[in-house]
Amino acid sequence: MENTTVLYYNMGASSTQVSIVTYSNFTVKEGGKNKTVGTFEVRAKSWDASLGGDSFDMVIAEHFAAEFEAKHGAGFRTNPKPVAKLRAQASKTKHVLSANAEIPVKINSLFDDTDYSTLITRDQFEGMAAGLLARVTAPIDRALRQAGLALADLHAVEMLGGAQRVPAVQRILGEYFGARTPLGVHLNADEAPALGAAFEAANISTAFKVRKTGMTDYSPFAVNVGLSSLPLVEEKGLLSGLFGSKKSEEEAAAGDAWTKSTTVFKAWSRLESKKVIAFHHDRDVRCAVSYSPRSAEGEGGFAVEPLPEGTPLSVATFNVTGVAAFAQGMGAKGLKTCGSEGNPKPKVVLHFKLDASGLVALAKAEVHCEQVNDKDGDKDSDKEGDTNAKDSVKDGDKNATEAATSEEGVEEENAEGDEKKGDEEAKDADTEEKDEKKEEDKKDEDKKDETKEEKEARLKAEKKAKKEAAKKEKAEKEAKDKAEKEKAKAKKEAKKKERADLMVVEDFSGAEVLAVSPEMVAESKDKLGYLQVLDDLRFSKLEAKNGLEAYLYAVKGKMEDEAEALGAVTTEEQREALLAAATAALEWLEEDGYDAEVPEYKEKRASVTDLADPIYFRLDEATARPEAVAMAEKRLKDIRLLVAKWEEKMPQVTEEERGDVLALVAKAEAWLEGKVAAQAAVAGHEAPAFTAAEVSAGLKPTANLVTKLSRKPKPKPVLNLTNATNATDANATATVEETTPLEEDTAEAVGDKGDETAAEGEGAAEDKEKDEL
Repeated sequence: MENTTVLYYNMGASSTQVSIVTYSNFTVKEGGKNKTVGTFEVRAKSWDASLGGDSFDMVIAEHFAAEFEAKHGAGFRTNPKPVAKLRAQASKTKHVLSANAEIPVKINSLFDDTDYSTLITRDQFEGMAAGLLARVTAPIDRALRQAGLALADLHAVEMLGGAQRVPAVQRILGEYFGARTPLGVHLNADEAPALGAAFEAANISTAFKVRKTGMTDYSPFAVNVGLSSLPLVEEKGLLSGLFGSKKSEEEAAAGDAWTKSTTVFKAWSRLESKKVIAFHHDRDVRCAVSYSPRSAEGEGGFAVEPLPEGTPLSVATFNVTGVAAFAQGMGAKGLKTCGSEGNPKPKVVLHFKLDASGLVALAKAEVHCEQVNDKDGDKDSDKEGDTNAKDSVKDGDKNATEAATSEEGVEEENAEGDEKKGDEEAKDADTEEKDEKKEEDKKDEDKKDETKEEKEARLKAEKKAKKEAAKKEKAEKEAKDKAEKEKAKAKKEAKKKERADLMVVEDFSGAEVLAVSPEMVAESKDKLGYLQVLDDLRFSKLEAKNGLEAYLYAVKGKMEDEAEALGAVTTEEQREALLAAATAALEWLEEDGYDAEVPEYKEKRASVTDLADPIYFRLDEATARPEAVAMAEKRLKDIRLLVAKWEEKMPQVTEEERGDVLALVAKAEAWLEGKVAAQAAVAGHEAPAFTAAEVSAGLKPTANLVTKLSRKPKPKPVLNLTNATNATDANATATVEETTPLEEDTAEAVGDKGDETAAEGEGAAEDKEKDEL
């Protein structure tokens, strides 16, 4: 995909944002195959924080308020309820004027039971909003300047946000971009920003796996860092004896006054980037991160957008501790210098990070010191110290690259020097060898006339001389090697780099807290009350509107789905009247009732329920009433059978009581027959002669009496047992004869008890039958 540049124009409720984005792609290896991944880069961002749909609403609301005050006097603006009504009507008016040339406005009982009505046209609205409309294209101009683009460089323009639907806004933007770049409306104006933000958050998070997409974004604001010394916790002992000396009061005061500041991230710095600050100091440090109040050129020459009005400059404050302790430790070792320039203070390095969310934090802090021992007097060591002693703001990777390049150059120069030196030494050795050979040849000529004894003496002397020369050369070489080792050791000891990580703690004690006056408290309460009124009004309107809409659709659905059943309990005129009322209410809801008041919704619903409820009642009774009558007839029949069983199984219920039950049954049967006959004479579309609920009420006296008699207890049986007397002198046969009557009596008692238990079981069964009745 070739590079495609799109401008997004997003006019929402409270502000307008313009973003210019360039889309492209790149290829990555995944699973041994090439995969094309889409990516985009934000080229520019601009905005107007006070231009949005609410601004247009306020123009209309102010017009309504001025008209009402001109006719009826001032005073209503201090009351949240009429103000809320006016704002709601203004928003509705703006929406209607988006599709219509004019709209009549009426607000019942706006204030003190006074109605407000007027007529407003689209031309009037655009005239009142001329100041707002003049600012529509300003963010586009700034964004194009930031990106260094012209209108001809844009491939597409996409519209977002609800407020851009205002016809005047679309007309101005259409004239601005021209026919070459038409306004696109391919995205959901309200949901697209939320979906995009969710997708970006999922890409940043490690908890979600989403489609791989490259994203490059920038922070439009410059970020400064201010450094100062933290106050000493203990003036005595903390820094006393630092590098072997004690600090005077003047020096301590000078340390407290130490401050530095710099811009760590310029405007339009790339997100997910890091910067490093390095400086020499021997005290713990407070690091204050803040937005830059100045307008300056950002990274890459981008123009800087001002911060939104009222934005606090402070971002965060961090306390960096451990510097003083490290410096004290260096002093305890007896070293008085730290660094190539003889600086007595260690080097503090702060690592800042601008994360993917645009937040700046102090990610890491460390302190280190390259110690130089003066007593060695090594000039080379003095030259190879820390070249970054001065306070600076540098990128860590850049420093590393420069250092690597510098070292490579030194190595290359040394290598070339060594090679030249070797060539020269080789030439000198060849010359010396030729000279020695000539001398030896000359000696050989001179020695031809030597005697044997002289030759032996000469060779012996030469051998001795060579041995002494070799011995001397070896001693000189050993001395030279020893000197070089000692020199290297001294150099290594003279340059010893130590480092330590520092503790970074975010400090919230310096957070700016604004004093709250009684007037501000009262103003906040009024604002909260106003917002609560708006919320209550909105929720009540939504509830009434949605309830009416759901009810009307349910009525129309019931008329279609249960047409046959409704035909039995309604006339054609009744059905047509109900359907017409529901249809009219739905049409009103879609047009004039889009943003009506709660009483209007309730009134419209009542106009339909007055017709629908009687029909629904007759429809329900047409099914429930016959079922209730059939159930009642069965219960009365069961009661007659139960009374017949009582005569045998429940003698405790007297004949008179059974007669009372049967009399009530006969009365209930007669009443039920009369009601059924009366209902037969009533048409289905008329009010019923009786209801299913009345049937249960008509059987209640009979059911109560049956319940009472079913629980009447059975009389307890009287037991008459004869006690036998045991004789001490009776034989076994007599004992058996005397105990036999006791066994029979016990059996009779058990039998009586069993009968009683059985009777109680029948009573429980009858109670169950009674309960079912």
